[in-house]
Amino acid sequence: MKGMWKSKKGKIVLVCAAAALVIILLAVTLGGQSGSTQGTAYSSYTVQTGNVEVAVQGNGTLATTQQETYTLPNSGTVDIVSAAEGDTVQKGDLLAVMTPQTSAHSRVSTDDSNALIKIKNASDGVSSVLAPVAGRIKGVNAQVNATAASLQNNKKPLCWISADGKMTVALSLDDVSTVTHGQTVQVVVGEQTVNGTVTAVRDANNQTVVTIDTDTFDIGAEASVMDTDGTEWGTGVLQLNDPVPVVAPSGYVLSISAEENQRVAAGTTLFTLANTGLDTGTQSIVAVYADRDGVLTDVSLGTAASASAQNSTNGYSIQAEGDYTLSIAVDELDIASIEQGQSAQITIDALSDQTFTGVVERVSRLGTTTGSVTTYDVTIRLDAAQGLYAGMSAQAKIVTQSSENVVTVPVEALLHENDTYYVLSEAAVGKTGDEADTEANRIEVGVGLANGSVAEITSGLSSGTTIAIPNTSTSSSSSLMDMMGGMGGQMPQGAPGDNGGFDGAPPERGN
Repeated sequence: MKGMWKSKKGKIVLVCAAAALVIILLAVTLGGQSGSTQGTAYSSYTVQTGNVEVAVQGNGTLATTQQETYTLPNSGTVDIVSAAEGDTVQKGDLLAVMTPQTSAHSRVSTDDSNALIKIKNASDGVSSVLAPVAGRIKGVNAQVNATAASLQNNKKPLCWISADGKMTVALSLDDVSTVTHGQTVQVVVGEQTVNGTVTAVRDANNQTVVTIDTDTFDIGAEASVMDTDGTEWGTGVLQLNDPVPVVAPSGYVLSISAEENQRVAAGTTLFTLANTGLDTGTQSIVAVYADRDGVLTDVSLGTAASASAQNSTNGYSIQAEGDYTLSIAVDELDIASIEQGQSAQITIDALSDQTFTGVVERVSRLGTTTGSVTTYDVTIRLDAAQGLYAGMSAQAKIVTQSSENVVTVPVEALLHENDTYYVLSEAAVGKTGDEADTEANRIEVGVGLANGSVAEITSGLSSGTTIAIPNTSTSSSSSLMDMMGGMGGQMPQGAPGDNGGFDGAPPERGN
């Protein structure tokens, strides 16, 4: 084979040696000249300017990175279920309402998102819904004659109470390198500007949270955040910092005493309802609601239909939506080129028209050996993205080296002899074998970065020059390569150097 180049992986030296022996035998059989390019014909090619990338690629499935689990009371009855496993929920969505068999003054979860709501029954069967805590009334959803169940089915409480007088706005910032916890910022809502404080550089939803010391703005109002120098960070919507939902398990609304932005004391009557089905006396109703955005998993809240006999010993989990990782297996020959912080491009089988980005988060130093091949796990964290699901099949591409706007040629155009790389000039077009590859037709070139298809030319050629490249459809050497499955497939990865910069070399020219 006369300088024809197909790269090979170091780990298959024995395979390549066997392949070389087969090629020699086939060459003798076909032409009687070991390594000859006697049957290779050359066609013209115009040298171009382009980009060369060396990349490591791998496949895997998406996995979620954050999941919080919440526990319900040890016993009680589930009255209303507003969400099911697999549902996408937002922070503040009502998930369920239940009557626990616990102390009326106890908290029932690892998180304060579960509030105890008191409902007092009068002798005439009308129930009074009392404020469970002191605070400001916000987001009144109840309407006269509407049912409590209809609100809960839409994941909404009767109203909210702001317990601490504060609101928050969450921002999706790409760069938080200059953001610090406790930093003072300005928050603009409509025509008003108030001071805010960074209370989370990255929260459970991978967002930056700013808190303001007022709760007079509407829930969901748009707010812009800027630093003290006037540089705008972004916009978000206002939410209550310490929201307490006011709910009822059943019944329809007779009257509403709660007014938007009204301040109330604990125990104040906010609503009256009929047909709640509660026993006379004071009941503690637990409102279970989402304290973060995400997807519900491991939900075991029972159903409204079986509530009367349902003992609750379970709970639910929320997986953070938009926060995914992808783990790929990288070959031992490539792992040295992978490091934390490198960017990656991700494609998803189910979303073939989109490309996502990510960054290498972890490179395992523990290898897995299968046969004679050792691979290492590389974990990539995807940038915030919507529309993805855990378990989706994905492919990652990590560019380890690149050269842009450089002179390039197809790798098959490169020939090699005595540590020198060369291409054939236009004079070799239409000729074959030794008639094409003469000293007069050779153009010595410097070779930089290369991958399996193109190589960077650092000297000897300029864009627009016409050269000769082998016509692989008539090349006996290429046919032999095809018979051997490409002898290793991907071209060696390398960096620019004095003699072409490759960590492998094409076969020497036959004599």
